[in-house]
Amino acid sequence: MWASIVKFLFATPIGRGVLIGGGISIGIAAGWWLFSSHYEGRGYARCQSEHLAAAVSAAAGQARKNAENNQISSQVGKDTADAVSTTIAKADENTGRAKETITDVYRDPPKTAPVVLGSCVHPVDPRVQERIDAAVSRTTRAP
Repeated sequence: MWASIVKFLFATPIGRGVLIGGGISIGIAAGWWLFSSHYEGRGYARCQSEHLAAAVSAAAGQARKNAENNQISSQVGKDTADAVSTTIAKADENTGRAKETITDVYRDPPKTAPVVLGSCVHPVDPRVQERIDAAVSRTTRAP
């Protein structure tokens, strides 16, 4: 059987065409494999180096951005600390001056508008007013 196949391939024009076509196909496949394996290795190395360069560039950009953010953040922190210390100092100053005692509140009660017919101001119940007046008089007499 092998003898008839070899005879067909070499003795007939169709066989020689099949032989030449198969040889060319095998040559192209081998060449392509060699070419792709060589350039695939080079392409992989180039791709890796490009990724590494991009990562280094991104890291450098992020480092610059972090440095800028650190400067801004530290300045904001300093400004905030200064504002807080100023506010605390003012609050400490005003603490002694702004104390309001019960005596002060009852001695100088707020003045209300006189009651006018049709206005929304209603007089206080006389019993409540008597208790308020008694409390005011007690506090004004106290030292």
